[in-house]
Amino acid sequence: YFVERVKREIGGLAAAVGGLDAIVFAGGIGEHSARVRGETLRGLAWLGVALDEARLQRLSRAHAEAYRAMGKTIRPLPGARELLAYLTEQSIPWAIATSGRMETAGVNLAALGVDPDKSVVVTRDQVKHAKPDPDLFLAAAARLETAYVIGDSIWDMLAAARCRALGIGLLSGGYGETELQQASALRVYEDPADMLAHIYELGGGRG
Repeated sequence: YFVERVKREIGGLAAAVGGLDAIVFAGGIGEHSARVRGETLRGLAWLGVALDEARLQRLSRAHAEAYRAMGKTIRPLPGARELLAYLTEQSIPWAIATSGRMETAGVNLAALGVDPDKSVVVTRDQVKHAKPDPDLFLAAAARLETAYVIGDSIWDMLAAARCRALGIGLLSGGYGETELQQASALRVYEDPADMLAHIYELGGGRG
């Protein structure tokens, strides 16, 4: 469904503007999923596009280098550190599952004060497929037994639905409340701080 939707959108845009010069995959999904890239482009051969994996690898390496260079400027979302601290204090198991590889995810983990050697962290390096496939969340849940999936994109919510987990949406990813709910979000909060303020709605106390 996801790939078919992407192809429809690209085809419609190509028809509207009279063709395409290039297609750039970014934002985690296409960047980290060779299967999504391949299936999408195979369906768009009529536009004359081709998958340049060598260039993609060069861009990925450059992106990782630039991201690491910006590490000291990365700031967690409001309430993110506090939410993790609260869950730890209440002995509520938690994990971080990200479509990013450790070379870039490590920057965000450091900003959160999370040590991947002491906490449950699942990155793209450890699973076969990235979101919207559920591999990341299934790998994390296997180490937690049961879990909510908390994310700020429709791909997070779709992946949650595919592994039969309850998805909790955050508005920090640029998607609206309705979009997240339509993608299966059970609850939607402004950011981690808002979620922590309403943690009782998820069975986490503080009621």
